[in-house]
Amino acid sequence: MKKFFKTIKLEFFYWRRMFKRRFPLRFMLNYTKNRYFGLYMLKKLETWLDPGHHDDFEIHVLAPKSGLWMLAWNLRSFLYHSKLSPTIVIHSDGSIDSVIARMFESKFPNLRVILREEADQTIDAMPMIPDNIKKYRYGKNILILLFTDVYLLSKSETVMLLDFDFMFYAPPSEIIDFVKNNLPYDTLATRFSKDDQRPSLYLKDDYVKKYQLLEKRADQLISGIIVFRKSLFPLEKFIEYFENTTDPENFFIEQAGWASMVCQTNFQWLDEKRYPVKGRPPEAVCKHFTGPHRFELYAHDLDLVRKNISNN
Repeated sequence: MKKFFKTIKLEFFYWRRMFKRRFPLRFMLNYTKNRYFGLYMLKKLETWLDPGHHDDFEIHVLAPKSGLWMLAWNLRSFLYHSKLSPTIVIHSDGSIDSVIARMFESKFPNLRVILREEADQTIDAMPMIPDNIKKYRYGKNILILLFTDVYLLSKSETVMLLDFDFMFYAPPSEIIDFVKNNLPYDTLATRFSKDDQRPSLYLKDDYVKKYQLLEKRADQLISGIIVFRKSLFPLEKFIEYFENTTDPENFFIEQAGWASMVCQTNFQWLDEKRYPVKGRPPEAVCKHFTGPHRFELYAHDLDLVRKNISNN
């Protein structure tokens, strides 16, 4: 019941924003179609053409069942503009069942959906993972899976964490160059705008000082896109983070975890104008439609991306 009222409240917020901004009727119809009938349209979506080769590169996404329609076009827009051929791993937040998982797998070559139950069994059986970390995964904050499951279940040397609510409009050249080993960095990551209020890292002071996390602006990282070399993120660093968090239930647990590890490597921030969290500058190659702005994706950008890809 609590989830139902939360959904109603969110829908009211989105519709109020659309009316306030005087969206034309066609945008509201697009919103209705994409927001409420996305799963139906997903079933009819043609399978993305297999390019015949696969890069040694994985994309990992944590997704709910309700987000699969936008995720399908997120992935299609990335594949279209990047020309890369990764292994794609979708981590269910617990709302995707086996029938929906198999259907989504049929839409892309080399894509696998890991159901929540499968992830739980696999990680619970890992003897090298402390019991407290396993316990944290079952907490109220589902976003912790963006850190624990992506880290523990990724297998390739080059891994990309991608939030499900992105759309790409042009080639993400920095990511392409990283995958092809043409950049001198170990990690690329998106970050908050310099003007945004940044969340607390909830970390012990000694740990923060040890790795100079504030000097490196670890508090700016947002886990929208993170591309990294897996071998440079050893298991002891992963465990050390959990030994030093002061609140394993905090809302930004996964961002603080990734930030702590990213800032121990030779990392580079992705340009805020090309990979914006807010707004869409002319030079943007993608947009991250975080919760307050997701109605824009349903009302306009999702159909824009569909049209652009279909016409080329």
